[in-house]
Parts: sequence; structure tokens; C-alpha cells
Amino acid sequence: MAQRKLRLFVIDKYLSYDIDGMLCVFAKDEEHAWEALKEKDKDAYWYCDHLKFREVTEPEALVCWGGG
Repeated sequence: MAQRKLRLFVIDKYLSYDIDGMLCVFAKDEEHAWEALKEKDKDAYWYCDHLKFREVTEPEALVCWGGG
């Protein structure tokens, strides 16, 4: 059985009620990304359940600034 490569799924402006951030998940597909997020952080999963992942398919710099 051939292994499927993991892909990068991103939600920009994650947690924007406080400060902007982003959420990134390496997964086989978008459904797997949601499952992995729910397993890792249920609060983030429930907060983002109405948002859409975008798949990063081209070289791209992803930046997340901290807040204070």
C-alpha cells in the first residue's frame, strides 16, 4: 500500500477575537485535518468549526505574530 503524503491545511486569522494568529495542520485530507485538530485541541476545534481550511500547495511563508 502506497503511503499518502501529508498536506498542509491552514486557517488564517485564527482566534481573531483577541489577536490574529493562525492554525496549521498536517493531514492526509481536510477531513483528517479536522479530526487531528479535534484530538489536539477541542477548544480550537469548536471555535473554528465554521471556518474553512485552505490547503497550501505552493511555497509560501507563514507568519504568526504574538501579542501582548
